[in-house]
Amino acid sequence: MRLAPSAQDKKDKSMQTEVIPFDTFTFAAVAAELNRTLDGARIQKLRQTSSVEFGIALYGASGGANNLLITADPRLFRVHLTQVRREPLPTAPGFLQVARKWLDGAYFVAATLPTWDRVLRLSFQTPEKESVHLLCELMGRNANVVLTTGGGGAETVRGVLRNPTGGERILRPNVSYTVPPGTGDKPDPRTARAENFPEEPDAVARFLSMNYSGMSRLAATEVVARAAHEGKGYAAALESLLAEVDAKRFDPHQIGDGSGATIGVWAFLPRSVPSGLRFQRESISVALDTFYAALGERTTEAGERSALAKAIEKETAYRTRELSSQRKTLAEADRADEYEQWGNLILASPNDVPDSGATSVVLADLYAETEGETVTIPLDPKRTARENADALFARARKSRDAAEYADGQVADLEDELERLAALAVRLSTTTAEEDLPALREELEEIVGEERVGGGNKPRDKKPAPKPFDGHKIRTYDVDGFTFYVGETADANDHLLTRVASPTDIWMHVRAATGAHGVLRTNKEPQRVPDTVIRKAAAIVAAKSQSVKHSSIVAVDITERRYVRKPRGAKAGLAQYSQARTVDVTPKLP
Repeated sequence: MRLAPSAQDKKDKSMQTEVIPFDTFTFAAVAAELNRTLDGARIQKLRQTSSVEFGIALYGASGGANNLLITADPRLFRVHLTQVRREPLPTAPGFLQVARKWLDGAYFVAATLPTWDRVLRLSFQTPEKESVHLLCELMGRNANVVLTTGGGGAETVRGVLRNPTGGERILRPNVSYTVPPGTGDKPDPRTARAENFPEEPDAVARFLSMNYSGMSRLAATEVVARAAHEGKGYAAALESLLAEVDAKRFDPHQIGDGSGATIGVWAFLPRSVPSGLRFQRESISVALDTFYAALGERTTEAGERSALAKAIEKETAYRTRELSSQRKTLAEADRADEYEQWGNLILASPNDVPDSGATSVVLADLYAETEGETVTIPLDPKRTARENADALFARARKSRDAAEYADGQVADLEDELERLAALAVRLSTTTAEEDLPALREELEEIVGEERVGGGNKPRDKKPAPKPFDGHKIRTYDVDGFTFYVGETADANDHLLTRVASPTDIWMHVRAATGAHGVLRTNKEPQRVPDTVIRKAAAIVAAKSQSVKHSSIVAVDITERRYVRKPRGAKAGLAQYSQARTVDVTPKLP
């Protein structure tokens, strides 16, 4: 946190963007409160609520019940009494089992700061008079809790909350306890001398925070503010602040920012903070408990926003790539006629095509409008003329088959990308936390619940069934009538056998491969206007890849009861009777 008493705007800007750290002055206030509140208290229960969080329920000699929270989270580390109920882990981790072995029934002895740094020692005594300690080393990314036994400078490690990674320090059961690296590297601020202080306020704050142990940026800034308020020198202001620590005269305050959010806690009245942004609390634990509860809610909201934003970005990128791929498939399908013509030209001129070794051949173009034109046809040099022709025919068929699916995919992907873009705009503009669940549900509706991940939405509900059992069937509204179009062979099968009712109107392009269409009639096919039937037929023609580029397409129309799938026939094949034919121009609504 960057506070400059001479620059209010810089201070306010910093307070809106940073959280005040849990510093050594706050540790000292917590230690004083624990010694006062837990004197003689007996441990009733130990619980671990996460991989980095540990709780102790104690019952005081005076009859009071208290819950102590220790969190070794690298960003939200802290120790304080709490009123917030936390659910324990379903199974006891190794550290909790060790803690129960050594601490069950033990009595609280004292909370001390071995040095002026962010290490708090909680000492207990077992009914057998054995000394057990919890070393709360809350020093940033290496925050940890170590359980030791013994005393007199010869403590033995019994358990570690977080497994340390790297470094020369050894933390494992049955080894001698050593202090965290860096402890003692900086001198105690009580050793500061007046002649060493710079003159400029900003320089004083930097001097203290950089050169003395346990001096956070806020604490250093407070020394400067206290000097100005009391009319003292900087060294005298630091001495008076530390004297209040030694006398345990704390005055806990929460600190807010201009938006109304609490951004931290300090052990004293923060004179560097405007009066409207500092709020006195009855105890340091109450201040910390309420602050971190609110911070947890803000962190949860921020995490949900971040998860949604990342999911939208990921799904947008995926669909953009897929749309490009499907458009390439359609572009390839547009050349299906060309591939088929090349194959026919090779078969029409077998003596002009080398049986192997050639990479291309120039043949007379029998399909050209002008006589005498030629066409260059690429060849596979390892294939014969017949094999090259067959390969071109296969490529044409494959292109047409793939395009039938790709055409529907392109429409779906374009629609989903449009919805994702709108969703991203809504997420970036909404400020209400209650809007996030609705945005998540809409995202899950677009991409599927299993693809979103993250967030805090309960997952105990059964996933909603996919429309048409997941088959690619598009739904259109044609002048108030519901019209279904299958986009794959399997979808056509499902539409015919599972969706259509006997009196619904079924349609298919005449004498060509293509999509199946089913028009709902509500059991009254005779009441469907001819204009509706023609519009639906135009959609079927437009969705049928083999004829979509024709200007006029014949579409056969009959009731579903006159259509059947032959036994053993491949997907998408149907036979029908009692049909009439309409000529339409392919057109999507």
